[in-house]
Amino acid sequence: MCACLILAVIACSSPAETENLYESKEFEEFVGLHCEARKLKKERFELAEIIRNWPDSVPNWQAKKKKLASESRTLADSIRGELEVLTGSLSLAEKRGFNDSLESRIGALGCE
Repeated sequence: MCACLILAVIACSSPAETENLYESKEFEEFVGLHCEARKLKKERFELAEIIRNWPDSVPNWQAKKKKLASESRTLADSIRGELEVLTGSLSLAEKRGFNDSLESRIGALGCE
């Protein structure tokens, strides 16, 4: 019975609305935010690795580390807010589809 209820909910949701979401300007901007976040993460990890192995090779590394952390937090706040706007009214299944589409688009852009 539970499976029937889930299928009924999925059948009643509008696939056209969800598909339009993936083609929207807002979705593209959200993908861009995620790409930027992944690049910042990569920079943070690279800086940490350099500091760990050659601490004297990076002048003023504390300021660089603090700047990257601040940029990452600001970007994370933007992503959280936009995520709520884009997915707040979606069902769990639609949110999973949203995440799959997001990861697919990010992969296609090479933002790994």
